[in-house]
Amino acid sequence: MGRKIGEALGGFSKDNGYLRSDKYIITWAFGHLVGLANPETYDPRYKTWNLTDLPIVPHSFKLIASASSKKQLGLIKELAKECTSIVNCTDAAREGEAIFRYIYEYLNLRQPFKRLWISSLTKEAIREGFSKLKDGKDYDDLYKAARCRGEADWLIGMNGTRAFSTKFGGHNNVISIGRVQTPVLAMIYDRHQQIVNFRSETYFTVKATLQQESISYTGTLQTNERMIDMNVAQKISETIKGKVGRITQYDAKNNEDKPPLLYDLGLLQSDANKKLNFPAKKTLEIAQQLYEQIEAISYPRTNSNYVAEDNLPIMHHIFDQLKNTKYAIYATGDKAYVNPTNKNICRPEKIEDHHAIFPTDKIPNDLTVDQEKIYLLIVKRFLAHFHPPAKYKTHKIFTTVDSHIFQTNIRENISPGWKTLYKDEKEHQEKDNSVEETDLRTNFAFNPKELAFCMDSEVKKNLTTPPSHYTEGTLIDGMKRAGRSILDENLKDEMSDIQLGTPATRTDIIENLKSKEYIVVDAKKLKPTAKGSSLIEAVRKMDLHVLASPEMTALWEQRLGLIAKGQASSNAFSELVVKFTQKIVQKVKEDSALDTPKDEFINTLGKCPECKEESIVADKSYYKCRNSCQIRINKIQLGKELTSKNLLDLLSVGKTAAITFKSSKGKGNYKAKLLLEGSENGRLQIEFVKTKK
Repeated sequence: MGRKIGEALGGFSKDNGYLRSDKYIITWAFGHLVGLANPETYDPRYKTWNLTDLPIVPHSFKLIASASSKKQLGLIKELAKECTSIVNCTDAAREGEAIFRYIYEYLNLRQPFKRLWISSLTKEAIREGFSKLKDGKDYDDLYKAARCRGEADWLIGMNGTRAFSTKFGGHNNVISIGRVQTPVLAMIYDRHQQIVNFRSETYFTVKATLQQESISYTGTLQTNERMIDMNVAQKISETIKGKVGRITQYDAKNNEDKPPLLYDLGLLQSDANKKLNFPAKKTLEIAQQLYEQIEAISYPRTNSNYVAEDNLPIMHHIFDQLKNTKYAIYATGDKAYVNPTNKNICRPEKIEDHHAIFPTDKIPNDLTVDQEKIYLLIVKRFLAHFHPPAKYKTHKIFTTVDSHIFQTNIRENISPGWKTLYKDEKEHQEKDNSVEETDLRTNFAFNPKELAFCMDSEVKKNLTTPPSHYTEGTLIDGMKRAGRSILDENLKDEMSDIQLGTPATRTDIIENLKSKEYIVVDAKKLKPTAKGSSLIEAVRKMDLHVLASPEMTALWEQRLGLIAKGQASSNAFSELVVKFTQKIVQKVKEDSALDTPKDEFINTLGKCPECKEESIVADKSYYKCRNSCQIRINKIQLGKELTSKNLLDLLSVGKTAAITFKSSKGKGNYKAKLLLEGSENGRLQIEFVKTKK
């Protein structure tokens, strides 16, 4: 960031840790140089975790610098002495504001400061931003929201984690609690329980093949409830064959599909997970590269899907630029569609900090394979808005045959519009998400006055299906739509837009759930582990439902948004968080009758070959049996970490499949199997695999 600002403004020379010109000195932070101090900073006794010391609620929160950041902080302080004012150039968002303000407060700086607020890192955008610097005080409310968020996470995280860990965890088994993390875990747990407890039911449908003079179509028998008796279905099917039906109801309607909204970060991550199988973290990393290093896209950590009117001329310019690149095959369409009256793209009132993601006029030509994939998603979504809506006509037909009513849904494609950009992608083919089946047609010239002959019929056996597990993509989408799942009808409409987490935090939340072993990813499906499941069950047993409530956390996130706009009190929010923190600790202390054993909070990884129980657990550097059996397996074997599949193979059949190892002498690779029999001090025996010549 500092280098790009220097290149845009010009006239800078490089020094150790900063850039200097006649007018400016540019230096930088490496992420969060300063953060909220740990509990032991307030009192040394907090170094030891004791339930009796909780809750820990500082009268005023202290800031502390990490050991690795002190050199850079010292440099910032010395350079600041040469300056009469400061420009805050951190990310134009809540967390970026916190990074600067924490440093400013920690170093006790007194210079007035301005704020650079931009959504693109092109030279033109940076120069324009510096010509329109804002007063730093204009963002005081944003900092209040950032501070409230940090302190809320500290209070709930520090106290909740210590309370649950001292009661249910222990040495090497921290039970982590988080203001947003725990409700997201609850979403994954609840969905998994729905699937586990789902009991599939068999039911039958009757399909009739109906023929007019020039049109053939299929109808589905309409019933008030699912038909579970196959004999009844068979009888109806036989009865209607060869009989004439009449059209008792026909509705036709012209419709259109507008281009999908421009990407915000969540939509981009969801699409990349669905289409490219990219984890959310990978998509964010690539998007940041495209923004910071390559300057090919606008600010990615946005939660908006719209642009403002002053963005439209820039978008027109980028459209023209793309016509002269390898993306020209997609850069068809008409600039007239991207205009201020098009509310599918231009809605300034829907923009909070940053507009939607779209390409800049710096068109890249040397992207990596994965960068190209993400960039192409963004380019095609952008260019779709230069095309008209896709037009189609729906036909709903009710045909009565021998007193039985059959329904048919036809979607007749009229013109593809923006969908021409996606003609080779299955994801954008038309589909009906309702329970009613839809037949896709072109040139469907239906005559409702004409009779229909039942040429054939068949009985189809069906099974009810459970909901799908969350993937990283659908989880992020669910976090964005948390308000829509509120059951309280009095709150549902008012809170439909509230979200869980922010674009800047959702990726980290998912990664934290993985690293803390609360969830696993199984063929893209997110599933809770035993540890994760036990935590949610314990929270609910203690009547701490709010701690696992996505709705409540989303409401808090909404309140933080109001604080950032100066429309809510930061003090009132902080008081609410303190009361909730006290409730968490009180419930853990009081609930002595809770019967969840500590073993339930340890993930077992397989069956012990000695005691035959599901008791293999992970220690720091090896796997062992928690029942004190002699088995021990080092996690690292011959320089390579065992996978979960390797471990399961060892425990079930005594050996792994062939594994490729690097030669210790640096002369290529070799293949071998690891054997449990004869292992000593955690080191497994080896069986070389002969390779075919």
